[in-house]
Amino acid sequence: MINEKYIVNELRKFNPKAIALWGSYGMGVQDRFTHDVDIVVYVDKTPNKELKKKILQKLAMGKLSLPWGGDFFVRDNEIYEITFIICKDIEQKIKDIKIGRTYGENDIAIFVVGTRTLYDTGWLKSQKTKAMAYPQELFRSVFKENLLLSFRKIHHYNRALNKRNQPLWAQYVINRGVNYLVRTIFAANKKYYGKDKWIEYEMSKFKIKPKRFEQKLVELLKARDIKLYEQLVKEVYNICKKHYPKESKEVFETDRQLQKLDAEIELKKLKI
Repeated sequence: MINEKYIVNELRKFNPKAIALWGSYGMGVQDRFTHDVDIVVYVDKTPNKELKKKILQKLAMGKLSLPWGGDFFVRDNEIYEITFIICKDIEQKIKDIKIGRTYGENDIAIFVVGTRTLYDTGWLKSQKTKAMAYPQELFRSVFKENLLLSFRKIHHYNRALNKRNQPLWAQYVINRGVNYLVRTIFAANKKYYGKDKWIEYEMSKFKIKPKRFEQKLVELLKARDIKLYEQLVKEVYNICKKHYPKESKEVFETDRQLQKLDAEIELKKLKI
C-alpha cells in the first residue's frame, strides 16, 4: 500500500532530503485500528501552500474527503497525513540532546529513531546514526529530573488535598506523577520517549522496571490512591538504585533537602 512508488515520486517534487513513515507504520505496530498513514518529508524549507495543494490534490484518489484542512489526502480508503520537518531543526536537536538538553527528545524519537525510510539522499541515515546511541548527558538530565519530580508529587498531593483542600488538583498531581515515573523508566533503559500512545509497546521490551510495572500503572490510574503511587515511586527508586546508585542517591538527597526547605518556609509563614 504505502510502497507505491507513485506517492513517493510525487512527494519528491518537494525536493526533500528524505521521506519516511512515522507513527504506527514507521514503528511497525499498525493494526486494524490504525486509521491513517503518517509520512514525514524532510526539507530545507517549508513548501509554499500552492505547491502543497497541487501535489496533495494530485495524490488524492476516490470520493472520500476530509472535513478539516491540513496536509492530508485520501487514497485507496486510507488517510495520509504529511508532516514537513525542517532538516536543520532535526540536526540542531540532535546536537542539543548530546549535551543533555531535553526539549528535542520527542522529535528525535518520533521523526528519526521511530521511522522507516522510503526515500533518502543519505541525510536521514546520517541522522539515525548520530542519534542511535542514547546520549549519556540526556540520560542524566531526563533520569534525575523525572525521578525527582516523581518524589515531589507525593508532597504536592499532600499539599493539594490536606493543606489546600483542592481534590481536583490532587488528582492531576497523580496523573503527572505517573508520567514522570514512565519517563524515569524510559531514561533508565536509555530509550527515547516519543508519544504516550506507544508506551506499552516500548516498555514491554524494557529490562529495567519494577515487576508488573505496566499493570501497576493501570491499577494506580483506576484507583487514584496516593498510597499506591507512593509504593510505585519506592519500587521505581529501588530498581533504579541497583543500576544507577550515584544518580539515584543524588535525587533522593535533593528531595530531602527540598522537603526540609518546604517545611522551613511554611513554618516561617505561620509565624508572620
